[in-house]
Amino acid sequence: MKRTIRRQLFSLFFFLAAVGLLVFLGGQNYLETPKNLTTSFFRPFQKVAQKFSNRINYYFDTVGSIGVLKENNLKLKKEKEKLLAENTKLKEIQRENDFLRRQLEIPLAKKPDLILADVIGREPENFNSYITINAGKKQGVKEKQAVITAGGVLAGQIAEVFDNSSKVMLLTDSRSSINAISQQTRTAGIVRGKYGVGVSMEMVSQNEKITVGEAVITSSINGKIPKGLIIGKVKNIEESDSEIFKKIILETVADFRKMEKVFVVAE
Repeated sequence: MKRTIRRQLFSLFFFLAAVGLLVFLGGQNYLETPKNLTTSFFRPFQKVAQKFSNRINYYFDTVGSIGVLKENNLKLKKEKEKLLAENTKLKEIQRENDFLRRQLEIPLAKKPDLILADVIGREPENFNSYITINAGKKQGVKEKQAVITAGGVLAGQIAEVFDNSSKVMLLTDSRSSINAISQQTRTAGIVRGKYGVGVSMEMVSQNEKITVGEAVITSSINGKIPKGLIIGKVKNIEESDSEIFKKIILETVADFRKMEKVFVVAE
């Protein structure tokens, strides 16, 4: 027991003596050299540790910045998609308004009742012969009614009617036959389709006068098709003394491949 107490007292005395010695030596600047040596020795390690620490901090800062950039890019992408959708919708509304506005310029003495319809289908084997529209019996559509585009341009006539859709035979179909008249020379004839590739004006005798470039419109003997609808203009005339009738090729006004909306001329 006494030996243990002595050992503890000796240890305490030694510790206090060591502290006192360090304080004394520090006051006399005797520890500057060892301290400088120690500092010099550990300085390279401190630089390496500092560089490593800086890289670690830079890595986490970079990772954080990338996360923020990704989030911002995602927000910008969503905003861009939203703006694109809104812009597309506005363009479609503007296009439809322009289409309706042009229809007010229809060149008929009496403004007919019109049924607006979208083109919802085409027959692959008869691409320029038939289209399908989303208006039918329930909307007041009947067979043989005229189908026009903006400005009173004849596109064809109703061939078959269903409850909410109809099949339209275009002017270019070989079974299409429309009574027509040239606007300037007032020469009458029949406009027929050429197997989906064009239209011609037939039954015009060799002594009838008609000129290239003049407009051809519907006549008054077409049943449900009003008089004065634009069909096209004369593109080419072939005359022959050996033939009874002239061969007249027309250039249609309606662009059958790009039609998206049409009007059905109701009775």
